[in-house]
This record gives sequence, C-alpha cells and structure tokens, in this order.
Amino acid sequence: MTRNRKILFAASGVIGLLAGINSPVLLPYPLFVLAVLRGWKLPKFGAPARQPRKPAGQLLVSTIFCTFFLETCAWLDNFIKNAPQ
Repeated sequence: MTRNRKILFAASGVIGLLAGINSPVLLPYPLFVLAVLRGWKLPKFGAPARQPRKPAGQLLVSTIFCTFFLETCAWLDNFIKNAPQ
C-alpha cells in the first residue's frame, strides 16, 4: 500500500471513529483499519505450528468474534440511551 493510500485509509478510520461516538455499532470499522495498518493477525488456536489453519476456519472465528463485538456495542448503545429495546 502506498503512503497516500495509507493516509486515506487511516483518515477513513478516523472518520469512522468520529461517527462511532454517537453510535458504537460503527466501531468495528476503525478497529479493522487499526488492525490492517498495524499488521495484526488472528492467532491460530488449536492448530500445530506445522499445519496452518484453513481459511474457512479463520473466517468463521473472525466472523463470530466480530458479530459478538458488534452485538455488544449495539446492546451497550441501547443501554446507555436507556432504550426499551
């Protein structure tokens, strides 16, 4: 990724973070931007070091984690606003 694209990508994460102040449901995108820019990888749970995990398993784990995080943020938003939902 070129320097200009990294700057634009980081700016989109900052804009997403500012938009997420009012609605925490939008917070996974700035976390995604941070993870991409820092080069973070998911740990390979349960797989020996010689055998890499299948991409489908990694996708499943990341989808479950992101869904859990998104739903927790949505619940927290409703809890803070004292919404009856």
